[in-house]
Amino acid sequence: MAGSHNSGTQGPPLKIFEVLHSFQKTEALRAAIELDVFTAIGDQGSSSDEIATHCEVSRRGMRVLCDFLCLTGLLRKQQGRYWRSQEAALYLDRRSRRFLADAAVQTYAGSALMDGYRRLAEAVRIGGTALPHAGTMAPDHPYWRQFAQALAPVGEANAQSLASLLELPLSAPLRVLDVACGHGHYGIAIAKRCPLAEVFAQDWPAVLEVAVANARDADIFGRYRTIPGDAFNVDFGGRHDLALITNFLPDLGPTECVQLLAKIRSSLKEEGRAVVLQSIPEDDDRLTPPNAPSLALSLLVQTPQGDIYTHGELSEIFERAGFARTELHSLGPMPQRVLVAYCR
Repeated sequence: MAGSHNSGTQGPPLKIFEVLHSFQKTEALRAAIELDVFTAIGDQGSSSDEIATHCEVSRRGMRVLCDFLCLTGLLRKQQGRYWRSQEAALYLDRRSRRFLADAAVQTYAGSALMDGYRRLAEAVRIGGTALPHAGTMAPDHPYWRQFAQALAPVGEANAQSLASLLELPLSAPLRVLDVACGHGHYGIAIAKRCPLAEVFAQDWPAVLEVAVANARDADIFGRYRTIPGDAFNVDFGGRHDLALITNFLPDLGPTECVQLLAKIRSSLKEEGRAVVLQSIPEDDDRLTPPNAPSLALSLLVQTPQGDIYTHGELSEIFERAGFARTELHSLGPMPQRVLVAYCR
């Protein structure tokens, strides 16, 4: 009988409402950062009245906001006082050297991404971003500087693991091309590990300012060169031993990937390697690692052709670009995986 699958006792639509309420977490965190809540809470904890006075807002409003933030795990409440989680104290307190909240808000809740999500249905219809001017792939888009600043802590942690994985020569010269380098930490970690390494970092000029500042902090700036401009148009130079392509290929369509990798291949020595670090889902379902579907959705709303690529798809792309073979490696507990491609 038509519609019989809806008969019988049905539970409440809890999952539907849970999804529809998800925006509350984003907006609550955005408001807390704007009001400087995490800076206002001291190491000894603070009452909502004390936080409200520091932030110059209503007591009721601050109590409601802080109680909700306890549900996110960023705050905890005990005997009427609020304490920050270790993560919140490290990254959301403006007094912290690792403060990233402003850049993170602009990256994950700013207009570049949220405008794209508001046009998600249209992006699904056309198979790519409905934003004008190629979305965030427009030349020198300000999103990428914000992205580099926001992702720097994650990149710095991953970079140490990647440098260890690659088994690099510690006492021989090494030329490293870092394509779309972002915050620069992947090349920087290699330069710190290999005293004779030189890094050639390519990205948009505004993004390179972030990478250069990180190179100075790491005390390797004397071996850090920059290549400002579009990866498809600038001169990478030649005779590089290693090329890093971290979290960049997903922004591109398959044909663009082949074009870029062929260019990178021509800049490497015959015994050189190209190293990709990114989310690489399983070939059979594309659902693991768990961040893969979320990343794919963001790429759909932000870029004309960007997508997540499985190991099989990447192997084919590298073969078309002239590489001889590829190897896939895990990177500890991190969701990203590493693909190493050999020129011969």
